[in-house]
Amino acid sequence: IAAICDVMENLGILRIVNTDLAHTTQAMIDAVHYRSMVKWALASLALGLLGILFMRVRRIGPRIVGALYLIAALLGLYGVYDNVFLQWSGIPTLAGFVGLAILYFRPYRRNAGRPAA
Repeated sequence: IAAICDVMENLGILRIVNTDLAHTTQAMIDAVHYRSMVKWALASLALGLLGILFMRVRRIGPRIVGALYLIAALLGLYGVYDNVFLQWSGIPTLAGFVGLAILYFRPYRRNAGRPAA
């Protein structure tokens, strides 16, 4: 649903860009704004659900990523009310992405943590 709202938002933006300023109406701007807010709310909810899944893992690494995603989701949901907070939700999201890259794309070590026999 968030992707559909994103496409509709982009189409609304294209409609506004192709209209000269004298013919741009508040209804056109509101249509883009409301679709954008729905998109951000749904994306934040999805990120929060992903964070909850990571918090259920017993290892500390995924729990840290989950906590970062939950923080980003809360900032994003509050950002629907106060749009300034939407930009701040990107910081924990980026930190979570970096954490995932460290956790899941590091080189595999065959005898990690085992003494040589």
